[in-house]
Amino acid sequence: MKNKITILIVDDHSIVRSGITSILAQQGNIEVAGEAPNGEEALKKFKACSPDIVLIDISLPDINGIELLKLIKCDKPQVKVIIFTMHEEAEYIYSAIENGANGYLHKNGDIEELVKAIEQVHAGKNFFSERISYIIVNEMRQNKIMPLPALVTYKLSPREQEVLKLIVEGHSNKMISTELNISVKTVAIHRTNIMKKVQAKNTADLVNKAIKNNLI
Repeated sequence: MKNKITILIVDDHSIVRSGITSILAQQGNIEVAGEAPNGEEALKKFKACSPDIVLIDISLPDINGIELLKLIKCDKPQVKVIIFTMHEEAEYIYSAIENGANGYLHKNGDIEELVKAIEQVHAGKNFFSERISYIIVNEMRQNKIMPLPALVTYKLSPREQEVLKLIVEGHSNKMISTELNISVKTVAIHRTNIMKKVQAKNTADLVNKAIKNNLI
């Protein structure tokens, strides 16, 4: 009988993954079911271990953590996702929330906060660290949530912005793959997602909208 909260850790730093695993191993009610250094590996591990919660860093070497969040939620909406990152910019926070994140923690938080976040999210609640909550409230008070810059309006992730810039510069998928050190398949996924978000009919239309809306 499954009586522990199972976690999949996605972070490109092995030392971070090992540290989190070691910390959570001391908790009687939490079990690390798998680890992954990038998005593609995470999706494989996700299907293999079916975790209750996925802990994701935003900065991954292939697909962005927000994109991974979206893919996981699209596949299994019931699975909980906590963003665990050094990024505290409002753009990332809002993007994570809009795409279904159940929690958002800054890596500078303490062990107790991480454990509390896992337990509360597993119980069906949302959890945002004190620092992240402060940023959200501060942005609301300054009325900066809407309208957002074009990049946020179109919900382009940092990686998608990089891909879009290279597309506008005339790079092929293969060239972008080499430039960003990601697979051609991943580039194709990013290109498709960008086209949908910007609602571009073709590459020429995409380039035109990118320039017109200052997306690069």
